[in-house]
Amino acid sequence: SAQLADSKNKISGQLNWLNDRSEEQRRQYAEKSAQLAAAYSEMAAANQAYIDACDNLAAKQVQYRSRLQTMFSHRQKSYLQIFIESGSIKNFFTTIQFMAMVAESDQLMIDDLKIAQDDAELQQQVAEKTTEDMTVVVSQIEAQMAALKQQETTTLAELESIQLKLS
Repeated sequence: SAQLADSKNKISGQLNWLNDRSEEQRRQYAEKSAQLAAAYSEMAAANQAYIDACDNLAAKQVQYRSRLQTMFSHRQKSYLQIFIESGSIKNFFTTIQFMAMVAESDQLMIDDLKIAQDDAELQQQVAEKTTEDMTVVVSQIEAQMAALKQQETTTLAELESIQLKLS
């Protein structure tokens, strides 16, 4: 009778431990779920940054192409043509000055285009690396979650077994 009481106390203690363990497993599972969501979110953000950089580059390329067409039509003229079209020496120098400003603006546009291109390439590398890293993280978390699910199943089976012994 004392042995049965002792056995019952041991089993009750084990029951409490299993209940706590099950709660801990649920907490860990919720934590892993949050980590998984964060990993997917990081991947999505990196890919969105790459898409945005590509959109920005495409917009700059369109602007640049349009500017190139305008530049080309102006560059076909000789200084003599510009002088004749200007009508006066003052207008001629104003036109030449204006062309120099346009050339400077064109250089800024080229620099801007190069920056956008570099950014798109960088964002692509970041997106690829993040996706690669997060794929590893995701598979690790999924394996941990599967192990927790397996432990939970085992715990429930042990719990039922103890409850049967108790009754």
